[in-house]
Amino acid sequence: MQSRFRLVSLLAALATVLTFAGAVAGAAVLIAQDEGIYNRRDIVQDATGLQTEDALTDYIGMNAQEQEAFAREIASRMGDERMDFDGIGLNEREQQHMLDVRALILRMQSAAQLCLSAAAVLAVAAAWAAGQGRIGRAALRGACWGVAALAVIVAALAAAVGVAGFERSFFFMHELLFENDLWLLNPQTDVLIRIMPQQLFEQAAIRLLGTAAALFALVLALLAATASVLGGVIRRMSGADRGNEAEGEDR
Repeated sequence: MQSRFRLVSLLAALATVLTFAGAVAGAAVLIAQDEGIYNRRDIVQDATGLQTEDALTDYIGMNAQEQEAFAREIASRMGDERMDFDGIGLNEREQQHMLDVRALILRMQSAAQLCLSAAAVLAVAAAWAAGQGRIGRAALRGACWGVAALAVIVAALAAAVGVAGFERSFFFMHELLFENDLWLLNPQTDVLIRIMPQQLFEQAAIRLLGTAAALFALVLALLAATASVLGGVIRRMSGADRGNEAEGEDR
């Protein structure tokens, strides 16, 4: 019985960690494919200190309506690998970088699907492993282990970013994720860096954490409910089987 309790706890812990990984990847995909992220003139204005709309238009190279249309084009192409980024005002270097970004986002989308599917399988396995016993306590204990491990990892990453600073961490992340230096853009020649200053990425990181936390809580609740319902079905089936066996013996 104790070994079964530990097994259910381990499965629940793994499901929790995979759910969080899937939630983070899924949140990144949602943000990257949201046109709003490419149309934050307010953040550009705060970053540059420009006071008028005309000055902002001169700096970016697009007025508000043009940037809104540009943002829609970027967002629509981020989720469709059949489309390129030609013809929307990006130079060749920017186009290639956006292709690299989209490839990364599509990999994250696949990773999110894989992690969440694996978490669902583990939740079912935990319910099955519990057998006739109740899954609640063991699963809760495992989920707490998983959350504790995630808290340590997130705290360590936050501390590392705090020590290094967001800018250095941002550069390190790009060096880790990309095999080229096309992400090193020049505000004199590249519109992407003009519409997406560092402050935008700082706010996007906060939004990523919030979205990931919401997805994590939602999916974890769904997995817990599924495991609980399945556990009840297994117990009822086991009880019915025992009743049938006893009835057969009486006869």
